[in-house]
Amino acid sequence: PEAEAHPQLWFGADDLDALRAKWEDPAYADVVARVRADIARYKSRNPESTDPGDRSQMAKALAFAWIVDGDLVARVRGYQALLLAYENVPREATGANFTGDLDEIRRATWLQNFVAAYDWLFDVLTPEDEATIRAALAQETSLLADNMVSGVRYAPRPHNHRSKPAYAVGSAALTLSDHPEAAGWLELALEQLNTTTRYQFSADGVYREGSHYWLYTLVNGIPFLWHYREAGVDLFPAYQPAFEWPVQTRTGRGWMPALEDGFPKPAPTHMVAAAYADAPTSLHTTASLGEVLQWNWATTEFFTDNYTGATNDVVWSVDEFITMDLSIPATAPDVSPTVRLASGQVAFRSGWNAG
Repeated sequence: PEAEAHPQLWFGADDLDALRAKWEDPAYADVVARVRADIARYKSRNPESTDPGDRSQMAKALAFAWIVDGDLVARVRGYQALLLAYENVPREATGANFTGDLDEIRRATWLQNFVAAYDWLFDVLTPEDEATIRAALAQETSLLADNMVSGVRYAPRPHNHRSKPAYAVGSAALTLSDHPEAAGWLELALEQLNTTTRYQFSADGVYREGSHYWLYTLVNGIPFLWHYREAGVDLFPAYQPAFEWPVQTRTGRGWMPALEDGFPKPAPTHMVAAAYADAPTSLHTTASLGEVLQWNWATTEFFTDNYTGATNDVVWSVDEFITMDLSIPATAPDVSPTVRLASGQVAFRSGWNAG
């Protein structure tokens, strides 16, 4: 952004009335209930007694409660959690500080949680606290950026241990856009996540690491794509094959099959359907890709809500609520149910019907 403003990451100030109307809309009751459950889970806890991952979720969930509900108790607790963002987290760049519970894939999600909370609470932070929080977020962003492929080199290979923190560094750069290093952080983030997508995705969207890591990477990738779009740059067209692939290879229950290093996984295509509301697709002769992505999620069967692989670090319910658009109809593909991809995968089906 040309000038830093808050909120600016997921939505701007002009979007708040519509967001709050959506919060009260009965059509979104199910996802609102999940968000409220996350808010309730953290509202009674003491931020000082939480670990960094819980603290980041607490800050984000409670900051969001302040945005949509004007919840003063949530605002106070979320503020406290944000002020303690990296308390007891080592600040030195060593190999040991990027392993185990402090590794870069966890820290990536913590950073995206904290920058969202900072963005949403910005207007109520005191100048002194704002400076403290901002310095902590900038320091973490620098640590992740400076040690990704240099320094400690925690991500020497192009897979999710590189792309997840790259997406997070990009989100932080967009949040702290007035910071003198922000442009450099964003450039590095784009370069490094592109080395990963270049290696992991085929041109027609097949993900080399398999279904589980497709989702695990996009736990950070979907938020970044929305953040960058809010800032004025739309990368969703370039990612279109990556979101068509889960539909092309879905099982009758809507899950991506077990491929390579991972488990069968559902694809949260409803969280990107709005980005493709007007995009044509080879999956349907007339309907948009957004409609097909909406159908894909609507016809997915579940035996667990905890499907991301990052349950202990991400407030997925909030991201889901912000990105969902139930005004988009759900339309099944109308092309041949047997799909042959140029890169070699073939999905044999008798039909697209759910089940």
